[in-house]
Order: sequence, then structure tokens, then C-alpha cells
Amino acid sequence: MKLQTFLLLLLCSTVLLSNPILDFTEKVAGVKDFAVTLKIDAQVFQNGTRYTLNFLVDLVVRNHEDFYLEIKNPVELFGLKFWYYGRPRRLYFESLDYAGMENIELPISNFVSLFELLFKMLQTPLTVLKIEENCVTVKPASTFTAQAKEPVVLKLFFQKGLIKQIVITPENNQEEFVRLTFEDLKLGVVVDRFFRTR
Repeated sequence: MKLQTFLLLLLCSTVLLSNPILDFTEKVAGVKDFAVTLKIDAQVFQNGTRYTLNFLVDLVVRNHEDFYLEIKNPVELFGLKFWYYGRPRRLYFESLDYAGMENIELPISNFVSLFELLFKMLQTPLTVLKIEENCVTVKPASTFTAQAKEPVVLKLFFQKGLIKQIVITPENNQEEFVRLTFEDLKLGVVVDRFFRTR
């Protein structure tokens, strides 16, 4: 009986410890500053015409309240930069030939609430969660796909315990997608050099 209990505990702990979501959560827990180069690709079809979108941006977050965003690609938007300072609620922006400032409140707490909602949804029978070695697939349960016009599938890809890519596709059409690739994710780094002294 003791051997069976030990084997059951060993099996459960192996399954839990090999979960890429848990690995990722462990790495980002408590991290308030991070920097990432984010590649955003999308492809959709409308009336038989294919539309594509490609962005490359640098995103830096300081203390979960200040954000820096610089667009690297497409060429038409190259050099467009945004700084948001949470405490004074100011958004600064500049391009190659223009600079400005707006007093604006970005609802940062809404982003946190959105992530909490997503994690709660993963714990309900509303979604089907498939965990493979480095990929987590989330899709709506079959009772909801029959009612949805175009149910989507969310795939999260991990590498070395960090998120590498997020792909969103319609359930029955892999040709249409939105893909976010985290090309250079750095957690807990000093990011003050990205923020101007105001």
C-alpha cells in the first residue's frame, strides 16, 4: 500500500512539475520589470483577398506601471515611440519629426483583471486544455463551439520555461492566424535607461 501511494504521488508530481504553464508562472512570479522584442504577424482572408500584418516592437515595462513601446517595423511607422508613466498618468510620444504629450489614464488594472479572468476560465469546463511538452492548447468545449460562429484556438509555446509564441487561429482554418513571437524576453532586468527623467 505504501508503494502504491508513493508511486501515485510521484506520478502526480511529475505531471505537475512538467507543466509549461507552471514553469512560466514560477519564472515571472514577482517580476515587475521586463523587456521584450515582440513580433506580431497576422493573416486573414476577406472576400477571397488575403491581408497580412507584420509588426516588430520593443516593449519595456517598469514596476508594472510605466511602459515604453518603440515600433521597429513596418517601415512606415519606424521610430514611433511611446512612453507611459503610470503615476502622473502621462503618455509621451514621438516620431522622427513630431513629439507630444497627453494626460491620459490607461486602465492598467483592467489588464491584470483580464489575466485573472483568463486563468479562471482555464479552470472551468468551458475550455479544453491540452498540455504537451512545450505547447499548451486552449479551445472552447464542444458545447460552446456549436454555438460560436468561429471558435478560436489559442496555442501557447514555451522554451526554457518562458513564453516563446502565442498563436490564435479559427478552430477549422489554420491559414488565418494572429501570431505573437517573443523574440527576446528578459525578466527582472534594469530598464530605467528606456525611460526619460521627467
